[in-house]
Amino acid sequence: MIMDCLSLVGPFAKREGLGMWGEIAAIVGNHPITLMVCFADHKSEEWSPWLTFPDEGYAEVAGYGPFRMIEARTVLINSVERKRVGRLVSEKLIDHSQTVCDALTAYGIIWKEHGLGVFEVTI
Repeated sequence: MIMDCLSLVGPFAKREGLGMWGEIAAIVGNHPITLMVCFADHKSEEWSPWLTFPDEGYAEVAGYGPFRMIEARTVLINSVERKRVGRLVSEKLIDHSQTVCDALTAYGIIWKEHGLGVFEVTI
């Protein structure tokens, strides 16, 4: 079921004028999920819990950037939240796949599964 876009993304509404980038930033900003940006010959080094836009035409993720948005080829969105409970307790995995799938679909973003809980969006 496709829900209203704003009910899926909460307070981080998409940034106007950024197209798909703004929609992806809204999804990641409102859920405890991460993303990775892939380029023609490399990708960002780590999963990032945020995506920002420091200047027109540029984006930045944790540990990488800023980079020119037109140089990115795909964005991987990892919908599995890893929650550390404590030193002696196993890491808890929470799957947000359905929420991410609904948000991507509501925004009209074409995606494909790239593995368990990972969505690939071609920019």
